[in-house]
Order: sequence, then structure tokens, then C-alpha cells
Amino acid sequence: MAQLVATVLTLPLILWTVFQPIMYHNASMTQETVKFAIYEISKEAAMQGQFNTDLYAEFKDLLVQNHGYNPDCIQITGTETLTNRGGELAVEVTVPKPVLSPWDAVSVSSCSRPDSYTPYTIKQVIKSEYIP
Repeated sequence: MAQLVATVLTLPLILWTVFQPIMYHNASMTQETVKFAIYEISKEAAMQGQFNTDLYAEFKDLLVQNHGYNPDCIQITGTETLTNRGGELAVEVTVPKPVLSPWDAVSVSSCSRPDSYTPYTIKQVIKSEYIP
């Protein structure tokens, strides 16, 4: 009986130590993918002088294909007015924060319920390279 109690009491610690490194690695890779995707669409937007729906779709496709995000949970806004060279183009992306602990993995979160997940927002400002 004592052995069973000891196993049950140490099971959360064992689960934590087994899954925490994997989840942290996944979260850091997801974060880098989001930053890379923003960088890529920002380069395209700088050449075009504005952000548009095609660039937003490209960004969402990258996150959906690589990390299985729900496209409805990805919110992206940017400067959609045509901006000449030297002007600033801003983009803001909000995605659900990756799961960082085994306890969060079992919770049910949905983008239709914003209180059920923590959003992760990145803002970036770049200079336009568009020459009319």
C-alpha cells in the first residue's frame, strides 16, 4: 500500500519531468516560426508598400501547416494603405501561446472563448521600400 501511495504522489513529478523539456522545445520552435513568418511577410510587404490579404493568408498557411494552428485563432493586422519608400509599415500578430506545461495540455482551450487561452502578440515596424 505504501508503494502505491508513493507512486501516486510522485506521478505528477514524473509526468512534469518527462514532458516539460519536449513542450518547452515545441513552444520555442513555434515562437521562432511565428517570428520568421512575420519577417518573411514583412519583406514582401516592404516591396509591395502595404500588407494585403494574400500576405495574411500566406502567414496563416505557414502556421497552420507547420504547427497545426486553427486559422480562426490567428489574428493579423497591418498597414494596408499604400506607403511610399521610407514610410513605416506596422504589423501586429496575435496567436495562442504554445502549451508550456503538461497540465495546460489537458485543459480545453478554444479561440471562441478568449478567456481559455493566453494570447501571444508580436508587433513589428519596418520601412517601406515601395517606389511608385
